[in-house]
Amino acid sequence: MNYYLYCLRRLFRFILLLWIVFRIAPLAAQDRAARLDFRISQATLDTFVRQLEDSTGFSFIYSEKIRLRKPVTLDVSRQTIGEILQLAFEKEAITFKISGTHILLGEQTVSSKYTVSGYITDAVSSETLIGANILEARRHAGTSTNPFGFYSLTLPEGETELLYSYLGYETGHCRFVLSRDTVMNIRLRTDNRLEEIVVLSNKKETGIRATAMSTLDIPMTQIRNTPAILGEADILKTIQLMPGVQAGTEGFSGLYVRGGGPDQNLILLDGIPIYNADHMLGVFSIFTPEAMKKVTLFKGSFPARYGGRLSSIVDIRTNDGDMQNYHGTVSVGLLTSKLHLEGPILKDKTSFCLTGRRTYLDLVARPFLPEDKKYNYYFYDINAKINHKFSGRSRLFLSFYKGKDHYDYKQDKEYDNNYDYNPRMYLYNSRIDFNWGNTIAAGRWNYVFNSKLFSNTTVAYNHYQMG
Repeated sequence: MNYYLYCLRRLFRFILLLWIVFRIAPLAAQDRAARLDFRISQATLDTFVRQLEDSTGFSFIYSEKIRLRKPVTLDVSRQTIGEILQLAFEKEAITFKISGTHILLGEQTVSSKYTVSGYITDAVSSETLIGANILEARRHAGTSTNPFGFYSLTLPEGETELLYSYLGYETGHCRFVLSRDTVMNIRLRTDNRLEEIVVLSNKKETGIRATAMSTLDIPMTQIRNTPAILGEADILKTIQLMPGVQAGTEGFSGLYVRGGGPDQNLILLDGIPIYNADHMLGVFSIFTPEAMKKVTLFKGSFPARYGGRLSSIVDIRTNDGDMQNYHGTVSVGLLTSKLHLEGPILKDKTSFCLTGRRTYLDLVARPFLPEDKKYNYYFYDINAKINHKFSGRSRLFLSFYKGKDHYDYKQDKEYDNNYDYNPRMYLYNSRIDFNWGNTIAAGRWNYVFNSKLFSNTTVAYNHYQMG
């Protein structure tokens, strides 16, 4: 009797298990197609999975290696479980598979990569375009054509969108599914149409509205960066590039302002006239850019304080010297070497500025000259300045400039006297020594009497030597 009861109990359990299996399978299929409203913000993978399990009854199976790159944020309505997972893992390297009531998460396998290559040419002349740009818009990967117009770009398989661009040509666009190595030769059409350009200036005090018409302030950075002969930056050469100024003879520093001659210009160094502003007969000027801080060119409407000239006035101001820190530069060029030093003697009280320049043409050319003939030429410039502040109202400046061109020629020659009966050897000696240059020393005292009265008193010594 007990045996029959045991068999009936086992049969009942088997029938109940079959009922449960056949009952749950349709429910799982129904849940898979059911549409849900689902909202979540900045959730980790564990939080996302737990909330989705509570909402649907599905259970997730995944390993610890499965991780999200970015937190999940979703706000969807009337979406199936598959659509929700598709949105959540759209930009993640995670795959999912729904099996009954279980969802299996796995790592996305790396897709194959293929290469797109070809030539980019002009549509009319078929001339190859060097340096044309190729950009994959979806993955932001790109390359450019080599010196022969050829390009090669390796991309993952799948839908691809390529943009081809080159300056002066229309941009090419190509969209396709990359499934194998592909050769694409592109022909671009010219497009020389330029869009309208509006040039605006934030400096209102220019042109006819300027307070000082026909006046140009030339920044020192522009002077230092202007191309010059043998790399020697030159103030007067930069001024020659300004509107209304001509160079006269190419390569020389003469200024012809609006038809005037070089002798009709007034050139001032810290307010002191310069009688000869040239070195090497006009190839270079006497101004070392490292020693200068401001250059102003007046082409007309000269202020009365300058006394007047027919053509122009060039007002050059030198550095006063840094009152806080020591600094300087050393420059060795093809033609000259320069040294510039400045800094405080007493911080916030007294400063100095020292600049020197010298050519070494005489040292370079001397070994190549014949023994009986010696040519020697060089020039140098020295700028020195001391700035002392007595108070906020009183200040003293002491400045010095010395520049000189030196030229000498020496020839020694022996010859025989064949015209008398007593032959003798004679030694012929010829020597030329020629110097020219400026020497300037000045003391300037500035004093502020009140907010509306400022005085500048200058005592200067100016000597020009030639001979």
